[in-house]
Amino acid sequence: MTSSSSRSLLLAARPALQLNVLLGTGVWLSIIFSGALKRVFQLALSEGYAAARYTGIPGLDTLTSFHRTAHLTTSAGAPTPRTLQIVHLFCGLGSIWTAMILETCRQKSLPQVLRHTLKWHLANMWIGPHVITPLYCLLHLQPPGTLSGDSEDTVRSNKPLIDYLVPLKVLTFVLPVALMHLPGSQNPPDTVKVHLAMLIHTWPLWVVGAAYLAQERRNRILVRPTPSAPREQQQQLRSVYQWAFYAASASHLVTMFWCLSLGEEASASARLQTMFVPPLPRTEQLIAHPREPIYFVTKWGNALCASAVCIWASVAYLRTCKLHAAAAAAAVPSMPLSLLVLKLSWRMVVLGPYAVAVQLLIWKHDVLSV
Repeated sequence: MTSSSSRSLLLAARPALQLNVLLGTGVWLSIIFSGALKRVFQLALSEGYAAARYTGIPGLDTLTSFHRTAHLTTSAGAPTPRTLQIVHLFCGLGSIWTAMILETCRQKSLPQVLRHTLKWHLANMWIGPHVITPLYCLLHLQPPGTLSGDSEDTVRSNKPLIDYLVPLKVLTFVLPVALMHLPGSQNPPDTVKVHLAMLIHTWPLWVVGAAYLAQERRNRILVRPTPSAPREQQQQLRSVYQWAFYAASASHLVTMFWCLSLGEEASASARLQTMFVPPLPRTEQLIAHPREPIYFVTKWGNALCASAVCIWASVAYLRTCKLHAAAAAAAVPSMPLSLLVLKLSWRMVVLGPYAVAVQLLIWKHDVLSV
C-alpha cells in the first residue's frame, strides 16, 4: 500500500475519528463533573459491599471497584446488584456504539456492522475510559469517611497504582492518536505513524506492564507489603505481569521486522504500511495477503496475554479463598474453577481484555491478602 492511499484512507475516516474523540471527551467530563454519575458509582459500591457480605467470604467486603465486585459476587454465587448490571451494560453498549459509528460512516449495512464489530473487537479499543475513570474518581472525589475502614485502607494503599492508570492511558493511546492526526505540515511521516499505530494497537499491554513496574518501584516506599498473601502466588502473579509486558514489546518488534522483511519491491516506509493502522476499521485492501497473517499474530498475541492474566487471576483468587475458608470454616465458592475461568474469559471477549487487566491490577494488593 502506498503512502498516498493510506493518507487518503486516514482523511476519509477523519470525521468519524473526530466524532469519537468528542464522544470520549464528553464521557470523561461527564463522569468527572456530573454529581449524578458520581452518585451511581457510589451506589454501585455500596450495593457491592452488601452483596459481598452476603457471600460470607472473609474480607471480601474490602473490595472497592464496582467492576471487580460484580465479577466476584457473581462467581461466588451471590446475586449481582442491579446497579452493577446497569453499569456493565453501559460499558458494553457504549463501546459497541462507538464501533458502530465508525462502521456506519463507511456506509455499511447493519449486518456488516455487527459482523465487523464481533470480528475485529473494536469495542476493546474504547472500553478504557469507562473502566479507568470510575476508579480514578473514586480515589480523588470520594468524601473522606464515606467508606468502611477496610475499604478506605484498600483505596489509599492502591493510590499510586490508580494514579498511574490515567496518565498511562494518555501516553499509550490518546497522545499517539492525536499525533497521527495533526493537521498539515505538522502531520508525522508515515514511518512514524506506523510505530504510533503499533503502540496504539498494543496499548492495553503497555498499560498493564508499565503500571506494574511503576507500582513495584514505589511499593518499597509508599505501599506496605502484604504478609498474609501466599508468597508463591505473588511470585507467579508477578511473572504473569512481566510476561505480558515483554509480550507487548515483542509484538511491536516482531510485527515491525516482519513487515520490513516482506519480499516486495518497495521502500521500507511502503512495506511498513502493510501493518494495520488503528484505530481505523479494517478494509478489504488492508487484509490482503500477507497483511492478514501479520495482523492475525498481533491481534491474538494481544488477546492471549490478556487471557493468561485473566485466568491466573481467577486461579489465584480461588486458591486464596480456599485457604482462608479452611482456616475460618467459611463457605468456599461452589462454582468449579473451569467454569469460572470460562465465564471470565467470555466476559473478557465481550468487555475487552483491558477491563480484565485493570481488574487484575486492583486485585494485586487486596484480593491476595483477604
